[in-house]
Amino acid sequence: TKFTESVDRRYELSSAGSRVALHTRLASYFRARADPELQFSWRSQDFRAANCLAYHMIGSKRWGMVSDILTDLGFLEMCVRIGRVYGLCDDISNAVSGIEGAESDEELKKERIKVMLEVQRFMHSQAELLAFHPQVLTQLMANEAAGSPVNKIAYKRLARGWEGRNWLRWCRQPGSSSINTRTMRGHKGWIRALAVTRDGRYIVSGADDRMARFWSVDSGAIIHQLVGHREAISCVDVSSDGLFLITGSMDASVKL
Repeated sequence: TKFTESVDRRYELSSAGSRVALHTRLASYFRARADPELQFSWRSQDFRAANCLAYHMIGSKRWGMVSDILTDLGFLEMCVRIGRVYGLCDDISNAVSGIEGAESDEELKKERIKVMLEVQRFMHSQAELLAFHPQVLTQLMANEAAGSPVNKIAYKRLARGWEGRNWLRWCRQPGSSSINTRTMRGHKGWIRALAVTRDGRYIVSGADDRMARFWSVDSGAIIHQLVGHREAISCVDVSSDGLFLITGSMDASVKL
């Protein structure tokens, strides 16, 4: 577009190298704002810095630093604290795509991707809980299976002495990482019915709270919330073309 061309001319971004250089400068700027001590302490409450840092780090193609930051508990907690749980998962997906296409040591590349995907799985599975209770992130990560990538990340921060809060260690710690990839919370009553759209992108749920909810399969976020029934919703379905949702309720009504 003309706007993009104007920006490219204004900031001399005609080549890939100049774009990488600009991303590198911006990444350094936002890193200093998010982590003023530059020691992975992440004591800042700067929303913009936390929101922009990963994007510019990925653009700078400094994959080692990208991996270190996106798997650092302090950075993860800062993002969770300001409500960036789902955005963080997207950042990890973009970083993994970039690392996969980078020319580097294959074994190192595989290890970085493995750890990042484990962090993403964990964040997805706990996203709804962390959205309301970000302060339990350290405890949840430390109580993952002993020796798992997520567990090691938590204990690495604990070993540095940067975690002064009390936390609970489970007596029966799981022996392996959970195969659960997503936990979605939001209903205030028993869930009575579920349906999946034909393209597999959304889940629809109906519950005793008289609400039908649309959930994103990719992020676990609530996309839509539908109300109208006077009693619990007992069945839901989606039309084959995905244009209509049908709900049946114990109030003896069907809504389309």
